[in-house]
Amino acid sequence: MPDIGPPLIGPDGALLWLEVGTGSDRFVPLASGAELELVHGSQGGWHVELAVRMTGSDPEGSILRLQVLDEGGVLVAETPIAIISRRLVREGWTWLRTGDIVILSMPDPPAVLDHDVTVRAVLEIGGAIVAADQRAVHIVDRL
Repeated sequence: MPDIGPPLIGPDGALLWLEVGTGSDRFVPLASGAELELVHGSQGGWHVELAVRMTGSDPEGSILRLQVLDEGGVLVAETPIAIISRRLVREGWTWLRTGDIVILSMPDPPAVLDHDVTVRAVLEIGGAIVAADQRAVHIVDRL
């Protein structure tokens, strides 16, 4: 497996594990140092596409926070998501959630273009962080 965060035990005793990746319709692992495409959206904004792969019992009702941090570690964008089962895909012993975007409210072009950033996924249950993962990636605009 790639450099994922350490497994934790959830409130129901299940092993929890979370991996941040990318992909609009399937999970694509992100290696540290990988390039991540900056997307110019149809409404004129800019975003990155993130996805997660996780283990444990059904995460229904948990909160997933997808975040982008700049080179100094400052949070520049976050998308909080209430997890519902119909947006998850079961694949073997993991759950997948794909097609999420993190909108960057930055100048045109965004200040993160051609810079290294950290993308992070944080899973919360009942307000407590139960799993997290992050990758240092390089933001590009090649499309």
